[in-house]
Amino acid sequence: MNYSKLPICFVLMLLSSCVKEITSESIGVAGSTSIQSTSNLSFQVFSYNEFRPNFLHKSTMEDSIKGISSNGFTPLQQNVNNAFPIDAMVNLGRILFYDKNLSLNGQVSCGSCHIQSKAFTDGKSLSVGFNNHLTERSTMSIQNMDFINNYQWQSAVQGLPDLVTKPLLHPTEMGNNSIEEVVNRVKALNYYEPFHSKAFGHAEIQAKSLIWALSSFVGSIYSVNSKFDKQLNNFTDEENLGMTLFNGKAKCGECHTAPTFAAPDFAGGSYGSSQDATSLVAVNKKGLANNGLNFARIEGESRLIKIPTLRNIEYTAPYMHDGKFKTLEEVIENYDHNIQYDASLDEKFVDRSTPNPHAIKLHLTVEEKKALKAFLLTLSDAELLTAKRYSDPFQ
Repeated sequence: MNYSKLPICFVLMLLSSCVKEITSESIGVAGSTSIQSTSNLSFQVFSYNEFRPNFLHKSTMEDSIKGISSNGFTPLQQNVNNAFPIDAMVNLGRILFYDKNLSLNGQVSCGSCHIQSKAFTDGKSLSVGFNNHLTERSTMSIQNMDFINNYQWQSAVQGLPDLVTKPLLHPTEMGNNSIEEVVNRVKALNYYEPFHSKAFGHAEIQAKSLIWALSSFVGSIYSVNSKFDKQLNNFTDEENLGMTLFNGKAKCGECHTAPTFAAPDFAGGSYGSSQDATSLVAVNKKGLANNGLNFARIEGESRLIKIPTLRNIEYTAPYMHDGKFKTLEEVIENYDHNIQYDASLDEKFVDRSTPNPHAIKLHLTVEEKKALKAFLLTLSDAELLTAKRYSDPFQ
């Protein structure tokens, strides 16, 4: 059964039918503790509830329970009645996230490409996956995924269960032929049983429980501790100018909207949905063409590319879906004067005041470019890069 495509609420019902009622007190997650496995590995256990942002909550009970991947901004929340403990699932998911045994050759983990010190990117134009194969696109950050409805550059996945399942089964990423292969390998690792029991009330490791635990950890990676997230009166004059430019002349805020500083979600999550949520770019056979905000048809093919978050952009170079730009200065220069007109260029960037439409040039001054960069750096959250609760438990 493909659990990755099930609605979250249905997955919750499946899980709640087979787990015991466990409270957060019973799993000992106040502060941090450790569980010693029979493999002589000792993993810290963290409480994640205290770090969840409390802004823009959904009000309905369904969305509160649903937590992950809801429409709009809904922080992951403890299930009512503690049917199963969120913290225990997140801790299990953290170990799974960093365990290279989940790949077919035992060489690649989720954390191999999503590196904490790089805001869960990997600093490469293309990532190295299973058997040293290169991915078609750069690694996108997975911070604040709980607030976003569609994922990956082409939004080929919907929902966190789908997001964590696809890399496991991708021939370039982790190389597995089936989720059952992954489950069998995890079952053979005796350090998982106590964590699985804490999370689900029993030791029987199943595909749905692994997927849900991984989803819970990824959904718990929050970045809301930047200078921007504090009172705005701590901004310098330069940063305030940059914020004004971001939301005005430079047009950045028209796509990269707060609080995630990513694009609005797709309507329905399909390729043909709202252009406001995407950048239309050309895709050649290697998937590397990148024309900024426009696209060209190559052999009749075009793709919608999701606009990523700008949070922690200081740490996520190289930029764009192919790593085309190595520095923020290059990115700003591109949007300032290098955009070329195409019939499919987003209308926000087209000047039709003359018989021959052309791309709008920003013509920012040197001072304005520096100010824009200064504002982007206010989105940096250094705590994310070192927080133990997100760190590799095998190190």
